[in-house]
Amino acid sequence: MKRGLTDTSPSSPWGFSFAQVAQVAKPPYRQVASLLPGGLGDLGDDKAATPLYRCVGFVASRFLPSPVPLDLSLLTNRSLTRDDESDPGGRIYLGDDGEIYHSVTRILGATSASKEALQAWKDRLGPALAAQEAGVAAERGTRAHGAAEYVLRAARVLAERHARVRHCRKVCPDGLWRGPAPLTAWALGRVAPSAPRCGISAQGYARGLVGWVVANVTAIHAIEFGVHHPLGFAGTADCLVDVGGVLTLTDFKTSARKRGPELLLDYRDQLGAYSLGLKHILGLVVPQGAIVVARRVGTPDVTLLTRQELDEAEQRYEERVWQYWDQVMPQTLLT
Repeated sequence: MKRGLTDTSPSSPWGFSFAQVAQVAKPPYRQVASLLPGGLGDLGDDKAATPLYRCVGFVASRFLPSPVPLDLSLLTNRSLTRDDESDPGGRIYLGDDGEIYHSVTRILGATSASKEALQAWKDRLGPALAAQEAGVAAERGTRAHGAAEYVLRAARVLAERHARVRHCRKVCPDGLWRGPAPLTAWALGRVAPSAPRCGISAQGYARGLVGWVVANVTAIHAIEFGVHHPLGFAGTADCLVDVGGVLTLTDFKTSARKRGPELLLDYRDQLGAYSLGLKHILGLVVPQGAIVVARRVGTPDVTLLTRQELDEAEQRYEERVWQYWDQVMPQTLLT
């Protein structure tokens, strides 16, 4: 009689059964057992059969459904044109379908509790000097962001290329592709020294952001990606990465001074807006958020948000959107 894989007798050419494979395999491979006749069998704690472990991946790939990968191109393939000039009130995004989205930061600025303090600062410096200072800060932030973005993009390409060659990438239950975390760490360390120079004014901030990325990021999924939402807002998030093995929606900031609670609340609500956009576009619920505020010297100030805190930020941002439209619509009707 021809023996098969389900034969568990000592003289079997295989020496073990599918049920035995399921018994020693780690979750989710134990789910294989529910698909097999005869149950799990009894292997006890004997884990010495090397061929058994070599067969685990083969069996699971045949019997377990693979997670469906998320289409991250949806974050970039919607054609939204950024427009900073046509609307005197601030930045908007124009869609091919004629829709107009107001920017996330514009809505935050119009509904911020710190806008009175900002106006007082402008009045104290005067219009010309205030505009100059704001321009310098914006340019500094752009350059520091650019350095971190370069490292993330280059490291993702390098890590993905090596992971494909070694066949060590997989789709995880959240629908995102991942390779081994040490491979990502190696790629980040490899490309970080080649990050573009930012000039003296932004050098310290860029060093802080790049250093944090190299020390904490374990997988890279999306960089500088766009989100939009039916509530009428759109924006660009800095990155979607794994931090310490946890999927994290991350926003980079630069600041010469320590930020007050009102501005930190704006930063949290900004992450809430991006989280709403990810839910709308991909159906992805991110378990963690991170606000990384780079300083002129030293390590960045990092605030991690739990899923519950992101939910609260989403709710606050939705309320701010409605407050913003209550302010804007009467002005639109008057004009």
